Amino acid sequence: MITKHRKHIFMLLAGFIIAAGWLMVNGGCQSPAASAPEPDTAPAEDAALEVIPLEGPIVVALQPGHWKIDELPPEARRRSRSTGAVHGNVRELDINLAVVDALVPLLKAEHWSVILVPATVPPGLRADVFLSIHADWGADPARRGWKLAPPWRPSIASSEIAEALMESFRAEESLTEDADGVTVGMRGYFGFSSHRYRHASSPYTPAVLVELGFVTNTIDRELMVTQPEFYAGIIHRGLEKHFYTRGRSNVAFPAPP
Repeated sequence: MITKHRKHIFMLLAGFIIAAGWLMVNGGCQSPAASAPEPDTAPAEDAALEVIPLEGPIVVALQPGHWKIDELPPEARRRSRSTGAVHGNVRELDINLAVVDALVPLLKAEHWSVILVPATVPPGLRADVFLSIHADWGADPARRGWKLAPPWRPSIASSEIAEALMESFRAEESLTEDADGVTVGMRGYFGFSSHRYRHASSPYTPAVLVELGFVTNTIDRELMVTQPEFYAGIIHRGLEKHFYTRGRSNVAFPAPP
């Protein structure tokens, strides 16, 4: 009786083992994780594609440097004393405003959208380009010339827009380039520094800071004060060349490294 009982148990165990083996071979014992499709293994650079691309007309954000500087939020309040360069009765702020005022209708004639940005940048500002327009001050009255710079570690878009603007400025024989004058402050401008400030443009917004010339130089000052439309035309032609050559880039293009 005991022998028959043991034989019955052995037969049951053998059947169980055979059944288990069949299930394993045919996938019946796979866990849900094993049976699910493998997740996409996209390269790290494709993370930029999660950013919603801009649609509609080209968007140009223009900031007359130091405009409404007294309205800065607490995080940048110490900069509220930076009201811009002054020489006699000539204020940098007035030059910046005049150039931007002359530039706006040129851009709108392209059917582009224009955003005027005060010193307090809307957090995460998105645009096809963000330009901050300034004029410089120098201890040496003989020093003159324009200069411009994208942020530190610029995106491809920032670098290419900066290059297009430089070509446009260099085409004007009456102007001088302050080639060695780009400063840390220009590259690290707080309006572009979203890693440091909440009130800064999105890292996916190409940005360039432009210094038109020196208010302390007689030639630069006279030209900036009397011909703001001249500088507006230079900037317009640089942007025009870039966007009509490159078009609106895909989202990965403006991503910083």
